[in-house]
Amino acid sequence: MKTKHILAVLIIGLLTCGCDKTIEFNGKITSPMLVVSSFVTPDSVIKAEVTKSRFFLDEGYVFDRVTNADFNLYVNGILKEKMVHTGYGIYLSGYRPHPGEEIKIEVAAQGFTTISGTSVIPAQTPILKVDTSSVIEKEYYIGSKGGYGGMNSQDTLSELTLKKISFRVKFKDDGDKRNYYRLVVRKRIYFEDSALDVYLGNFEDIVFGNQQTNDIGSLFEFSRNNYNYDTFADDLLNGKEYELKFYNIITVDQKDFSGYESQFRKEQRSTYFIYLQQISPDYYLYARSSSAAANLSGNPFTEPVQIHSNIKNGIGVLGSYTSSAAAVVDVVN
Repeated sequence: MKTKHILAVLIIGLLTCGCDKTIEFNGKITSPMLVVSSFVTPDSVIKAEVTKSRFFLDEGYVFDRVTNADFNLYVNGILKEKMVHTGYGIYLSGYRPHPGEEIKIEVAAQGFTTISGTSVIPAQTPILKVDTSSVIEKEYYIGSKGGYGGMNSQDTLSELTLKKISFRVKFKDDGDKRNYYRLVVRKRIYFEDSALDVYLGNFEDIVFGNQQTNDIGSLFEFSRNNYNYDTFADDLLNGKEYELKFYNIITVDQKDFSGYESQFRKEQRSTYFIYLQQISPDYYLYARSSSAAANLSGNPFTEPVQIHSNIKNGIGVLGSYTSSAAAVVDVVN
């Protein structure tokens, strides 16, 4: 264990004590490409955003919008319509797709190579049943008390009464092919004088596969580097009924002993809208690679993650999904 600590100190020292040096880029600067982003669903007409790529050493985070593209939409290999530019690089069609249809987009603009992408709209997977259970727990926040210039002492600053609500969402996977899913949970919180909509995340069911360990993290004895996803494949449940598990914690009451005015707002009740989306393989790969790249951003000990793209001669993604009807759960606190 002592060897690990010595190695960590040596590596950190090498990283922090070196001099700054400007390294000139001697590679080839490629021409900009068209970038398209579109997620297609039977719940809406088809919409897409078109921008142009930016050289990775360019400063700034804004991508130029492409407003003069010739945007063709094909359904099952037949030209359906030309999508119309509505402003800010957003193109809109008047067509709502159906499960099983193959959607293809083809985008051309002056000065760029024509790009294209395809996606097949997945079938709907209904939610069969939602069960809930809850337990009340206590949690204490301990911190320092005492004024400036005086001796600080450790004391209990607040006592929280928490309700942990566990959800079990039952569905059946189609065993004839490999399927990909996304769990979407929208929570509407009702306070005494207002309401607020939030989305839950960081689901911990085993199917999400979020128990990934970073070897560098182990070297430095940091906490486990878990990637928390809302997407999963049917590897562990192919063709079976499965109960997808997640939970939400609500603060039922808070007692403050610090002497400061409490900012606690009690949730009077909550309504959960639970959707199970079946998503296309490219949507799944794009979501997973994007999440992994975001989690590893700024870590000098890891290789960068290449974000998945299914756009031919360009960059971006054409994904598709079909959502179940909402399962609605009301909870009074």
